[in-house]
Amino acid sequence: MSTIRERVDEARRARGMSLRRLGSIAQVSDSTLRGIGAGKETPRLGTISRIATALDADPRWLAFGDPAAGENAGG
Repeated sequence: MSTIRERVDEARRARGMSLRRLGSIAQVSDSTLRGIGAGKETPRLGTISRIATALDADPRWLAFGDPAAGENAGG
């Protein structure tokens, strides 16, 4: 099973989005995204929701790796 760090990175790279751009769109600080990327920070649900929206990903998939949710928000 993948971690939230791996899922954020997977979705971000699939969209050709830099970490800085993701932070700008999701209104999440670079330090928070770096902490998530390093596996040293567990984001709050509001942060996960903003990141998921920015990545057009289902927040359930992003947070929990829920295979029923799938990566894309649209299904």
